[in-house]
Amino acid sequence: PDAPFTCATASDPDGMTYSDYGEVRSDFLAGKITPDQLKRGLIDSLNLLLQPVRDHFANDETARGLFEQVREFKRQSTVSQTKPADEVPKVFRLDLVDKGVVKSGSHLVFAPLPNPNPTLQSAADLLAKLKAGPDGAPK
Repeated sequence: PDAPFTCATASDPDGMTYSDYGEVRSDFLAGKITPDQLKRGLIDSLNLLLQPVRDHFANDETARGLFEQVREFKRQSTVSQTKPADEVPKVFRLDLVDKGVVKSGSHLVFAPLPNPNPTLQSAADLLAKLKAGPDGAPK
């Protein structure tokens, strides 16, 4: 907020400076700014905002030391969380037949959550899963 945002547009490839989010939004929705132009503008703006922080950690001895400590902590936690290659992942079985939730021989399909913009591929995938049930099973 309250920071200028410069982004290339169809009418101004060198960049137009915006001072209001609403203007950027309306130009984007009107097609005056392409998704790639918006992305490049955001990347450039974020880098501009972050550069003083980067400079501080690069030039200040105390900040650089703290940064190195954080990197070392992250490195140690990453190493300690890695699993040996021969370790078998734990798989838990949910036996719904034993619990009386479903009948023996049932074929369950875990369908995706409803989507306001379903694709033809997702519908075809779901139908294929439903058809994969054993013959004679309710579908």
